[in-house]
Amino acid sequence: MENAERMPNERLPGKERLPGNPMRRRYLHLAGLVVLVAGMFGFAYANAEFFIMICQRAGLLSEDPSALRKEIVEGELGRPLEVYFSANVGDNLPIAFSVENSYQRTQLGKRTINDYRFVNLSDRTIYFRPVHDVSPTQAGRDKVMELEKCFCFELQKIGPRESYSLPVVYRFTEQLDDRTRTIRMNYTLFESDKASYDAAQKAIEAGLDPKTGSH
Repeated sequence: MENAERMPNERLPGKERLPGNPMRRRYLHLAGLVVLVAGMFGFAYANAEFFIMICQRAGLLSEDPSALRKEIVEGELGRPLEVYFSANVGDNLPIAFSVENSYQRTQLGKRTINDYRFVNLSDRTIYFRPVHDVSPTQAGRDKVMELEKCFCFELQKIGPRESYSLPVVYRFTEQLDDRTRTIRMNYTLFESDKASYDAAQKAIEAGLDPKTGSH
């Protein structure tokens, strides 16, 4: 009959049911959104310039683009820094002195390692004093640069024809001048003697500062 009631299980045109449990579909939809949002944040960090350009064209950027770029690029890593290293020998010491990386790109607050190599070109034991110099001067001050490990803290010796490498482990803190982007770290070796070296070693064994002789 034309006026007969539609059967309960009859499907309306264009309203086909989606297969599966409705709750399961909701969870899948939510998971998809989470992945999408995470991907957008990752893309923004990896492509800061492109992200800023899109925001500008869409009218979504209300603050200074340079400020946003700083927040995205630097973020948790800290301000980028360029560090140049040099190795010099004074007093005509017969030592081949070199640095593994003459240039390193690091970030404010990041622990960074560089290695220096020493080669005794002579047939005698050489005692020497490494002198550490940082430019600009402010970058080398206490609480600005932290040297976790450095051969410059102690007098050194190297046997006949001996060779070895020693690390410099450093980090620049937030106390560094905001205008500083480039830093130079120079090491120069000067001749010392066995008596000074032995005295310094005894001070170290006694728990004293080899430079001052005190705790």
